[in-house]
Amino acid sequence: RLELAREGTRLKNLFLRDNYGRQHILLITTASKQLDLKALSKQQGLSRLGFASDSRLQQYLGIKPGCVSALATAN
Repeated sequence: RLELAREGTRLKNLFLRDNYGRQHILLITTASKQLDLKALSKQQGLSRLGFASDSRLQQYLGIKPGCVSALATAN
């Protein structure tokens, strides 16, 4: 069992889509941050935001759930 002690900030990467599935967003935030997607969508002027499906992850990023990252968008 590996026990790596690394300093730094833990992040969570969320791949979101608008209500119509026309716009997709990669949101990177600290792991402890609670997000209000309704407020975020209103702030950004988007229709209701939600999590992208597994099939959208595969279609747009070519990845499986749990592998979302900024590097995946560059891929």
